[in-house]
Amino acid sequence: MSMPVMTNSAAQGPWTIIANAYAGRGRARQAVERCSVALGKAGIETNVLWGHAVGQSTEAAKQALADDTTTIVIAGGDGTINEVLQAPIPAEVPIGFLPSGSGNDLCRAVGIPTGPEAIDILLAGHSRRIDLVGCGERRFVTVAAVGLDAEVSEAKLTGRVRLPGTIGYVWTTLKTLATYRPRPLRLEGDFGRIESSCWLVATANTASYGGGIQIAPDAQPTDGLLDIVIVDGSMSRLSIMRLLPRALRGRHIGNAAVRVERTSWLRVESLDGVGQVLHADGERLAHTPAMLQVIPEALTVLAPRPLDP
Repeated sequence: MSMPVMTNSAAQGPWTIIANAYAGRGRARQAVERCSVALGKAGIETNVLWGHAVGQSTEAAKQALADDTTTIVIAGGDGTINEVLQAPIPAEVPIGFLPSGSGNDLCRAVGIPTGPEAIDILLAGHSRRIDLVGCGERRFVTVAAVGLDAEVSEAKLTGRVRLPGTIGYVWTTLKTLATYRPRPLRLEGDFGRIESSCWLVATANTASYGGGIQIAPDAQPTDGLLDIVIVDGSMSRLSIMRLLPRALRGRHIGNAAVRVERTSWLRVESLDGVGQVLHADGERLAHTPAMLQVIPEALTVLAPRPLDP
């Protein structure tokens, strides 16, 4: 593995690696070991903090910031990243990634591969600013979903389905689809107001979720906007099942029952008087009514290339 020259201020001062001890069935531990050795050879002081339970990665990030860390490296998946973001992380502290979860959709969005190449990217030190999304006091960085997708995430989060990655997501979707019914929602944003029964509404800061499912193929975390993908509740279950394989590659866009809007903010409200759960980055985010707002360029990431605006 090559040792690129550091090119930004992240090279100075101690770094903190925050790792999910259970991510990737041991991949996170292996990645941390390799990274610690590589950073040590580059003369970078490193502190490793392990998260073993829900919320511990948030506390680890707070501790790292209190200890004046100059760079945080996250070893895990989108859920671990989400926990760290709740610290919250100021924009002047760069974040690097050792992707080792089941999804890794943020890393996919910014071009960070799994394996030793991710360490080369850390050592190169090229930083980029990307957008976050705020919902009350919480933040997320990939996709927030309400409706069928949120129920799927709930099933995976509660352990009712344990298959990993895209396979687990597709299987859980099919299982949830058997009993789920579309719910009426009111959506408000820069596009105006929409009141409709919806199978799902995905609020996308990045193109994919669920381990690479291209729910919003044109979404970019650098444009200050959210891509809102709305699947109309008039679709039959059979039509949804036929649409799912197309969504894996973003080919559902253009279907007459799939609407896409772009906005810097979104308010979601249930019209049947029953609150619906929102999930983001694979974690529970909020319940309706909920307000989501882009926070432009709020996060600095160590990435291999410029991201398209």
